[in-house]
Amino acid sequence: MENYEIDPNNMVMKPAEAKTVDQIRRKPGPAKGTPAPRRVIDDAPQAPTKPNLKYQRDKMREKVKGIFKFDEAPGQTLSFMYREFREDPIERYDLKDGSVCTLPLGVAKHINKNMWYPVHEHTQDEYGAPSFRVGHRIQRASFQSLEFVDIEDFEPTAKSGLVTVERI
Repeated sequence: MENYEIDPNNMVMKPAEAKTVDQIRRKPGPAKGTPAPRRVIDDAPQAPTKPNLKYQRDKMREKVKGIFKFDEAPGQTLSFMYREFREDPIERYDLKDGSVCTLPLGVAKHINKNMWYPVHEHTQDEYGAPSFRVGHRIQRASFQSLEFVDIEDFEPTAKSGLVTVERI
């Protein structure tokens, strides 16, 4: 017994052609040599374009002179390894508390933005269930620039407006 399929143009039944699994799964695309369909461009705001990585990398390598403060252990030395971009080598930094040093801008921002730890507070909600929240952040170290730097987010995170994040 043969398989039949309905021809939508003539509305008649004709014998079905044998198809492989790949032919069934494959969706027909535009014929070779035909131009791709045009997209309609509207006046809606576009997503911001990806910034130039070379420009960002050069900006983060600019040297900044400032004072390093090790708030967690005053008078001691902080040693860490850091690499911001994949193309950069891994460099070791040994910074003594209170010293004036010259660092790349990316390292200075890293010290001010990422060297903190949260202090959790345990509370109970209105139903008596225990919960916790991040009460505040303790800054481990900071870098205060002695030069004018035109960067809006150069301040340490401990001084930011975000004080409490709660999980309910």
